[in-house]
Amino acid sequence: MINKSADWEKIGEGRSAKVYKLPGVPRVIKVFHSGKEHAAAAEIAAYEVVGGLEPYYLRMHDYGSNYIVLDFFDGKTIHEMLVEGRFIQESIIKHIDKALAMARQYGLNPKDVHIKNILVQDQTVKLIDLARFSGEGVCTRWEDLKKAYYHLYVNPLFPKKLSAAWIEQIASQYKQGKLWG
Repeated sequence: MINKSADWEKIGEGRSAKVYKLPGVPRVIKVFHSGKEHAAAAEIAAYEVVGGLEPYYLRMHDYGSNYIVLDFFDGKTIHEMLVEGRFIQESIIKHIDKALAMARQYGLNPKDVHIKNILVQDQTVKLIDLARFSGEGVCTRWEDLKKAYYHLYVNPLFPKKLSAAWIEQIASQYKQGKLWG
């Protein structure tokens, strides 16, 4: 078990974990919340398969029952890009498709791929939060996001800068099955 150190800079937080930038090295540590050890184990297993596969996945350097140490990648999530009004080029979508195909080639079943789990820097894409890359079932979230990209986002009349509140409202409607369902 590992606990947060005072000199770690918090750079992210999700339902299962918090992510901190480690001082003096280009690494982050993802510390899973108490009771989320199953998510840590699943993510560790996925990183053991695709971790470090260029150019789409971070390299795992260390892990324990409630943490993972990964490369630091100084990118923006697609969510952040939408809020800031940064245009998302089609090449980014194609890179994500390639990253998911690579994971499938290695026997994983990518699920829960969404705009907060994809980092972009220039034309480089990194998929993060791989805890749901195993198991049975089909997840259409990424395919639905691509539909939204090609049918809405690329339309010149569609706004390229979106409020975080609006994005969260759309995500809530999607989760309730009220969109594309």
